[in-house]
Amino acid sequence: MEPDSPDESFEKRPWIGRTLRYFRPFIPHVVLAGVLLAASSTLALVGPLVLQHAIDVDVAARDVNALAHTAEFYVVVLVLLVLVTLAQRALLNKVGFAAMANLRSSLLESIVHKPVTTFDEQPAGKLMTRVMSDVDALRQFMTETFLVLVGDVILFFAMAAVMIRMDLQLALVALGLLPLLGIGFTIFQRTAGPRFAKTRAKNAELVGFLAEHLRAMPVLQALDRTAWARERCRRLGQERYDSDRAAERVVISYFNSITLTEAVGTALILVVGGARCAHGTLTVGTLVLFFEYVRRYYEPVHRLSDQLNVLEKARAAAVRIYALLDVAPEPDVLLPAAAEPARGPLGEIRFEDVSFAYRGEDWVLRGVSFTVPPGARYALVGPTGHGKSTILSLLLRFHVAQKGRVLVDGEDVRTIPLENLRSRFGLVLQDVRLFPGSLKENVLLGEGLDERALKALETIGALDLALRLPDGLATQLGDGGDGLSFGERQLVACARALAREPRILLLDEATSSVDPATEARLHAALEEVMRTRTSLTIAHRLATVRSADRILYVERGEIREEGSRLELLALDGRYAALERLQTFEHAPLPEASVVHG
Repeated sequence: MEPDSPDESFEKRPWIGRTLRYFRPFIPHVVLAGVLLAASSTLALVGPLVLQHAIDVDVAARDVNALAHTAEFYVVVLVLLVLVTLAQRALLNKVGFAAMANLRSSLLESIVHKPVTTFDEQPAGKLMTRVMSDVDALRQFMTETFLVLVGDVILFFAMAAVMIRMDLQLALVALGLLPLLGIGFTIFQRTAGPRFAKTRAKNAELVGFLAEHLRAMPVLQALDRTAWARERCRRLGQERYDSDRAAERVVISYFNSITLTEAVGTALILVVGGARCAHGTLTVGTLVLFFEYVRRYYEPVHRLSDQLNVLEKARAAAVRIYALLDVAPEPDVLLPAAAEPARGPLGEIRFEDVSFAYRGEDWVLRGVSFTVPPGARYALVGPTGHGKSTILSLLLRFHVAQKGRVLVDGEDVRTIPLENLRSRFGLVLQDVRLFPGSLKENVLLGEGLDERALKALETIGALDLALRLPDGLATQLGDGGDGLSFGERQLVACARALAREPRILLLDEATSSVDPATEARLHAALEEVMRTRTSLTIAHRLATVRSADRILYVERGEIREEGSRLELLALDGRYAALERLQTFEHAPLPEASVVHG
């Protein structure tokens, strides 16, 4: 399911209640915030009552001393209101940041245990948005909107009760326009909600575009495609601008209608209340109290409308976050292991009639069967996109075959716990991924002894790299290994694979993107390493696999040829044709050049 387009059934789930679970560890703080909220509502209610007393009692009695004391009390109430509100906001922010930190940790913990298909379906930019922007949207709503709106509702009903008790007729006048506000708010919510959703979708599209294309800017510049990228960015920016304007028009119209309604309500109270004051049936202090309460109960209406965008953003963010959290984690085992599992030779790889499709019946592998004995060096060659990398994915259980069995050390990979299974492999890919951090952290992917990192680098013939860098193993590498050449990054990736001391090495075009000198150096080191390990190598440059014990030629998801290099050359089939192609034995001799004197 695409998280940006959640289905209706998911949207109806109680996302607020689910979010509140992350506040459970902070219940004492939440209770204290509730007490402060009640205190601030009470103080807000008391202020106008103090003004009424000052006008109707102190001013009417012309008691200056009493009026001064009432004024002092009014100032104390306002100061207490400010202090209590500040304390409440500070506490809510503290709790909100802590609760959302827990949510963010849960989300990160969940992401690292998702199946590989999750990362195939969702770009990294969107996952970053879930962890950062969406969690912040939830925090903003829970700390700055949710409890504040609860307090506004409490204060509104309290003021309505006081007004009804003071004067029922004037209270009906003051509250009579509320149904119109309710109708207006319902229309606003139904109209603005979809427009806010479109704005968020356009924003996510623009952010995703920028994240992906800024990362690829050197490629765009090299291919002279910056104008194309700029035009696409301009179009996406225009679409976001148009959606923002459409949403803002609804907001402006609604807020103006609230202001107009408030003005009409105030005028009605002035006319009705003023007339009654003139006839002596209503005190001036009561009229002032009504003016204050009416002004204050329109404030929550303004806030509610203003916070609707925050509410919609939080709802959409929650839907996306919980949709991601609800994706089932990668199962540790897929089949129960036998009471006494049959263990084969350590380091053995076996495929038994394996068929696999990423979607439906579109088979990428068809009936693949082969066995790699312990310590043997096998190679996979063949056209691009015909299933070679998929074989490695099935070994690591990034995907699971629909038919047949994949066995490692004689055990079905579906019965082996993931951590146990993947600890048996060392993997080196063509696309090198290094992380911001020290050279040591990139080799060990975490903490460990320096000796272990140095041993891995020495094994791969890259010890001089650590000795040459200014701070040795502690040298900080930039994002993606910035500061190292591509060949050096590949050496670090190979050292990382060997630092795990795996029984089986999986190499996917590990030397295809380095210069010839580095390739020869890396190939010699790998040759030495593979003498004591099982290895399965994917290669398009056949020079790197000529020393393999067996070569499997994979085409259209099937093993078309299998044998040693000499056997395949003698067969004179697909592999032989490929090797002739790469060694240019098929090319015609160039024509002799003629020099005219």
